[in-house]
Amino acid sequence: MDYKDRDIYKRSVSLAVEVSKLVDSLPNKISTRTISNQLMRSVTSISANIAEGSAGVSKNDFVNFIAIAKKSAIETEHWLNFLKELKLLKSDILAKECVEIIKILTTIINKTKTNNS
Repeated sequence: MDYKDRDIYKRSVSLAVEVSKLVDSLPNKISTRTISNQLMRSVTSISANIAEGSAGVSKNDFVNFIAIAKKSAIETEHWLNFLKELKLLKSDILAKECVEIIKILTTIINKTKTNNS
């Protein structure tokens, strides 16, 4: 199956699109520019690593890229929570989707490792 057809890839791209819209709506201040840059790097890294991992030459290579995607998702959740603490994010919807993506990536890693043994 092509990585673009995988639900986890589609969900991570959708999250990145929604986060992009959020970032564009933030006030143009030094603090929010810094957070926005970090948030955009982490959220776009999720789908990029899923795509790159799909071209892995081994199961270990695949797991490494999915683990990087998971780390990026965790970082994204952090920045979304940070924005919420700053009262710049009213809803938990994006953070909740991020947590769901983390759970799915964790399951993919664990199942791949189990099937690799």
